[in-house]
Amino acid sequence: MMDKKYLRILNKLVQQRALEIVDVHVHPFDVVETSDFNHYHKLNELLYQHKQVKGEKYNLNIFRNTRLMDRLKLNRYANEMMRFFDGKNWFGLSDKGCSDSYLYIGIKRLVDEMKMANIKKDVLLSVEPFNKLKDIYKYYKHARQFYYLASVDVHQMNKYEIEMYLAWQMDNYPIVGIKLHPNLQGFYPFPNDNNDLVAEKLHKVYEFAANNGLYVMLHSGLSEIPMIDQKLKEFPVYHELADDKFGLLSSYVDENGNAPLFEKYENTFIIAHLFYSGSKYTDVDQISSILQKYPHVYADTSNVPANILSAVIQKAGPSKIMFGSNALYNKQLVELLVTLKSIEYSAPATKFDEYCVAVLGNNFNSVIAQKSKQESMYA
Repeated sequence: MMDKKYLRILNKLVQQRALEIVDVHVHPFDVVETSDFNHYHKLNELLYQHKQVKGEKYNLNIFRNTRLMDRLKLNRYANEMMRFFDGKNWFGLSDKGCSDSYLYIGIKRLVDEMKMANIKKDVLLSVEPFNKLKDIYKYYKHARQFYYLASVDVHQMNKYEIEMYLAWQMDNYPIVGIKLHPNLQGFYPFPNDNNDLVAEKLHKVYEFAANNGLYVMLHSGLSEIPMIDQKLKEFPVYHELADDKFGLLSSYVDENGNAPLFEKYENTFIIAHLFYSGSKYTDVDQISSILQKYPHVYADTSNVPANILSAVIQKAGPSKIMFGSNALYNKQLVELLVTLKSIEYSAPATKFDEYCVAVLGNNFNSVIAQKSKQESMYA
């Protein structure tokens, strides 16, 4: 159950520091769910409302309750225990866990969870070709609490379609960035590490983001590809291409400790999962160094245990970290608890509030403010 101490902390920060909490990492649909969206959404939304009206087992407490895996994330020694058990990713979800997480979806379900966690805004992610922005926006457009990320299919779209498709998404939806998933979409983050065709497409994506004030969110760490193998079979191209190797820290950093991607491209990057997401060995020093060296690179907290997150915050400071939950796979309130505890472990006592305000909202809002400034300049 969510510790009341941290609920009080959240309420105090929201009321006294005018904090607007933003969750930068929310998957409104299971990323590789292939059910018909109309049926998938309508059925689940109706079921959720029915359960609430009838007062049955599924109620708001589900957003508070913690699993054993959730509690392990809070432990300072989580990573060491994981290594002892041969690197098993305890922080991933089983196939059944994914199904349970997405048993009820839709605006009401997500807004209820946001209210429980005092979250003001969610950033909803699309990942082509699995989840398309047009399908997500269709079901969430009636609520004003959401930002959106566009996406592109870097293998099945030709190089001329990439820029047009991004421009079309920008014209039709209130996007603030672009989401790419190296593991699922099968590519290395730095264009030059891929074949020439994929390299050219990725270059167009990064260039479009820079020219239009958009950030690029890139997955990092593991994705448990074997676990979702059956679902990927419905996407034959990606069933062959998907691989956990693409998101590893070693795919971002060369042997000299430099990150060619961030050297060449100066648009804002948000690295999902802090280069971690269940990786067996985590180089906290190198992660911290990247965040300190490149002013346009940030990372989110999703799927990161408290011992790793607190160590990075202690070394690199709070200014490059953004709160992300990886909902609906994870519970937003529980992930907030992990983030708050991480800040408590790492921040000087006199700066706890300052660190919280930065990580939980201000860092993201400053990036969005830069986009708004650029738009007003062009206007």
